[in-house]
Parts: sequence; C-alpha cells; structure tokens
Amino acid sequence: MALEFRCANVGVTDCRASFKADTAEDLLAQVAAHAEKVHDVALNDTLVNYALTTVVER
Repeated sequence: MALEFRCANVGVTDCRASFKADTAEDLLAQVAAHAEKVHDVALNDTLVNYALTTVVER
C-alpha cells in the first residue's frame, strides 16, 4: 500500500503535482523537494504536520 500526497489537497489548487511513496519519510522528502523548487516554500514542522493530515493510502 502506497501513501499519496497532492498539492491541491493543501490548498495549492493551481498545482497538479502528486507524489507516492511506501513510507512517510520518503513521501515527505519528495514533497519537501517539490515545495522548495516549485513553490519556493521550505517546510517547517507546522506545514509537515498539515501535509500529513491530507495523505491517503492507496
């Protein structure tokens, strides 16, 4: 079972990016890299915790 995150689920509705990984650590690494590169946002603990609330298992 994979974990999935989508930018649109945290309010970035103009971004269609989605990420899948087998572990939360791997998923967060992908999301953090994308957030910094594309959105110019460095994830802090608050943003990480919020993002994790939107992660779904597929």
